[in-house]
Amino acid sequence: MTILKIILAVVAVCILICTVLHATYFKSAKEDIKPYGEMVTVYDGQMHINKMGSGKETIVLLPGVGVALPSADFGPLMRRLSEKYTVVCVEYFGVGFSSQTQRARTCENYVDEIRTALKSAGIKAPYVFMPHSISSVYSEYYASKYPNEVTAIISLDGTSTAYIGDDMPGFVKSLLGVAKFQQAIGFTSIAAPLVTNKNKLLSRL
Repeated sequence: MTILKIILAVVAVCILICTVLHATYFKSAKEDIKPYGEMVTVYDGQMHINKMGSGKETIVLLPGVGVALPSADFGPLMRRLSEKYTVVCVEYFGVGFSSQTQRARTCENYVDEIRTALKSAGIKAPYVFMPHSISSVYSEYYASKYPNEVTAIISLDGTSTAYIGDDMPGFVKSLLGVAKFQQAIGFTSIAAPLVTNKNKLLSRL
């Protein structure tokens, strides 16, 4: 019991330290980072659109769930593709530099917001969508609704639309709860510098 109490105390202290740093140091550090691309007004908020290259064909990169800063995560891929294509990264509401929204998080609204953001940024159709994970669902819905605006979909480990259910699976709901807690205490901000070899990562870009 004594050992268990010590372990719980250590965990509680670590959570407290993470929470304090997340609310102070990392919050101020975030404010110093400027958007890489353009902020466009979409309904009740602003979405971040990052663009590279000037090729005739336009590739639109769409992030998956849990990608905190898609414009940076897709950076190496965007730089390589921009040598031949116009490459655009769309950051959804609540992700990256984009603001929050009060709109329902439905597939139809995601598609509507993607379309509005691209048009507001002056990115003309047709597009080659390159979605990651859940964004494959949005891309397929977009293509079915606006077929003349999509020339191809290149799925990056995409979520299958074969499964259709009215309710969110229980294991997904549990993961969302863990993710929200992790975000609230700022665990990722603390852990990332400890497990990432920055010099090795930059050498590969």
